[in-house]
Amino acid sequence: MTRWQRIADLTYEQLKNDSALLGLLLELQLYLAELTGMDAFTLAPKAGSQGELTALLMIRKYFEERGEVREEGGKLVGRNQILIPLTAHGSNLASAAMAGFEVIRLPVKDGLLSGWESAVSEKVAAVMLTVPNTYGLYEPAAPDLVRAVHASGGLAYYDGANMNSLLGLYRPGDMGFDVVQLNLHKTFASPHGGGGPGAGPVGVKRFLYDYLPVPRIEEKEGSAFLNENAPRSIGRISEGVGNLAALVRAYCYVRLLGPQGLADVARYSVLNSNYAASLLDDRFYLPSPGMPRKHEFAFAAKGKRASDVAKYLLSYGYAPSVHFPPELEESLMIEFTETEGRQEIEEYMSAILEAVGKSDEELSREPSGASVSRVDEVRAARKPIVTYSALLSSDLKDKVVS
Repeated sequence: MTRWQRIADLTYEQLKNDSALLGLLLELQLYLAELTGMDAFTLAPKAGSQGELTALLMIRKYFEERGEVREEGGKLVGRNQILIPLTAHGSNLASAAMAGFEVIRLPVKDGLLSGWESAVSEKVAAVMLTVPNTYGLYEPAAPDLVRAVHASGGLAYYDGANMNSLLGLYRPGDMGFDVVQLNLHKTFASPHGGGGPGAGPVGVKRFLYDYLPVPRIEEKEGSAFLNENAPRSIGRISEGVGNLAALVRAYCYVRLLGPQGLADVARYSVLNSNYAASLLDDRFYLPSPGMPRKHEFAFAAKGKRASDVAKYLLSYGYAPSVHFPPELEESLMIEFTETEGRQEIEEYMSAILEAVGKSDEELSREPSGASVSRVDEVRAARKPIVTYSALLSSDLKDKVVS
């Protein structure tokens, strides 16, 4: 059993009595608060989406206590709207709906917010912004939108999934955001993708502290402990205090890199993204081409289906995101972050350039070099085969590439 597994398998009762580990987690909360400009953190959410829901439940309770929103006939009335750009992660919209709010989608043009002003009103509880957005673009309208929502009495939520581009350089709290969710499984060393492990801590400004979920990791007489007594809390959002393995890994990552190293994460992430984007030619469409990218970028291969290009890349061992963000119907997204070197970036982009040089007929036969050849997408969605043994026992066994 590895050290990580031993940490991950700790029971709640064991954790309650482990003052050293609780002290480490308390210190992690303080680091995350400093990095984001928040006053307090909860480590409990085990995914970015769960962090979103946690934040929205706190926002809802804040306005319920102020008498600005209430439930009638199973629906929220009053300050019951959440503003979300079309460039947002899809989980933003789902989380807002799960918390009972009405979702107002803000229009986007060429990858940037456009015509949002009329959506701001006294019915808005919060705006949810991903900065930079999912195109890898900084939203020039973000400061004005946050100020407008605040002026109307609403709050501002920062989706920190793209914190790689700002880490150690800029803090959401200094930009006017009241709530921040981070993805430790993306920005702080744990593997990103593949379904886990996840960790989505949420930070808040002081006026929202009482609504943080329980149990809370706090300090008393120089020792960390779990506080389960918080009358105004939204309650438990998950068992325990979060995904311990991911949390401890994030703590080690912060301590290993230090302030300068964490800032370099953002610098290299942005450098990698812009270098990769510069290798594309006029066969590709980049939203707002005159703007620099941040740590990721979305683009479309003109005249080619994004899924066909992606299937070609599978033969090289690459698997880009496709059809996201939704504004670009045939989009691909690449997110090198800080971890890839120049050679890896050039190899990846070379494969993309090679893919768009292929005919539609050639692409329709891809992937040709992966363990499984092209599959029926409709069947894959309706009757997924998720193990290799199940594949070999199905009528698709002849599609397995030896």
